[in-house]
Amino acid sequence: MLVGYSEEGLIAPMVAAKDPSIAGLITLAGPGVPGIEVARYQVEQPILKDPRIPEADREKEFAKQLEDDLKDLPAHESSFLTINPIQYNRQVRCPALIIQDGADATVPVRSAQRIASAMRDSGNSDVTVSIYPGVSHSLLPDPGGLSTGWAALPAFLTTPDLLDELTRWSVAKLKPMHGK
Repeated sequence: MLVGYSEEGLIAPMVAAKDPSIAGLITLAGPGVPGIEVARYQVEQPILKDPRIPEADREKEFAKQLEDDLKDLPAHESSFLTINPIQYNRQVRCPALIIQDGADATVPVRSAQRIASAMRDSGNSDVTVSIYPGVSHSLLPDPGGLSTGWAALPAFLTTPDLLDELTRWSVAKLKPMHGK
């Protein structure tokens, strides 16, 4: 079984798409939109949530910050911007659990349904989606969601319901294999 969190939530489906021996796939806050959309979302969220930036100035601030962020990227980050994960999700045939955080300001929440739709539309009927409201990309209870606020969170304990679901799903999917 493969488990991928964040960017690894892109890589795990890439591997599962090519390896029929994978018994299950779990993505945690994995991107379901092209890398450039993830980059735009990451720049946009802090601007939208910053009351100091007047609404009339937000588009200009967004364009400036996006240009600054995309300038002189390392090769790894530049290549990420060109990847559309849906092409890999369409090839995943193993059972899949897609967990997305409802307050994620790093990966768009719509990613979960996009990943699931790509898998289901290509014939994979064993796809489960769970969205956890009030949980940020950090997998912690955090209704604000911005990474700049993570250090101020009262506890660094992953949401117990999320861990319980991940465990129950994994055990259920791997149990049939136990007798082999």
